[in-house]
Amino acid sequence: MLAMGQDAAQDLGNFLNGDRFGTVLADPPWRFVNRTGKVAPEHKRLARYPTMELDEICALPVAEHLEDRAHCYLWVPNAL
Repeated sequence: MLAMGQDAAQDLGNFLNGDRFGTVLADPPWRFVNRTGKVAPEHKRLARYPTMELDEICALPVAEHLEDRAHCYLWVPNAL
């Protein structure tokens, strides 16, 4: 597993090493506030992994790693 560094876009590029894909199933490390008003998953019992702000996720160069014709399936929590 990669540790998220200062530049997640660079981490992604390094991990994929120029590969391109026809199908991508993306489960970004969303940061959001749940119904209780607590930030999930940063809430103490849910702190399982580091998260990213929406702008950071949107800035990831996913399109650079897709084939010309591709499917991208995106998991989004109900809170979003």
